[in-house]
Amino acid sequence: MSKGLGIQGFVDSEGLLRKFDPSRPPSSAHIVIDEGAEPLCYVLTAGAIRLQDDGCSVSREQILAEFDLTYMTLVEGTNTGIARTTKGQIDGFVRSNGGTDHRPFKAIESPIVRGPEEEVQPTDLAHASIVSVECGLSKTQCKIAVRDLAKTAFDLIHGLD
Repeated sequence: MSKGLGIQGFVDSEGLLRKFDPSRPPSSAHIVIDEGAEPLCYVLTAGAIRLQDDGCSVSREQILAEFDLTYMTLVEGTNTGIARTTKGQIDGFVRSNGGTDHRPFKAIESPIVRGPEEEVQPTDLAHASIVSVECGLSKTQCKIAVRDLAKTAFDLIHGLD
């Protein structure tokens, strides 16, 4: 790569981008209409996060910018929707249970490593993950936390046209 990454660590204000399939509700498992909001708006669902054992893939906005790339680089196939959050929103997300506050998620750097014969892409370097942190919540409480994280920590920035 010809670019020298000028990023100073992985800081709370760093933007993280998640691509998703924005098929119109009610058929979508990735977005729904938040009828409690004024005015009505779309929000991300837990289905768009798909938190697996190894986490949920996101892209670091600042690293994409180092390569003069925007979120449009991530749009592919049916994944034409882009949602944005920050490392601080993920790390600072709190789920209360029984009078105790829990922080069940953490955003971590996780660049994709390619074999020696494969060319490293900017999107590989920008890869990060949202992972679960053992914090004392039950499996059901963790599922609810993922739903709430999707709804409250992400802003839909592309794909609802």
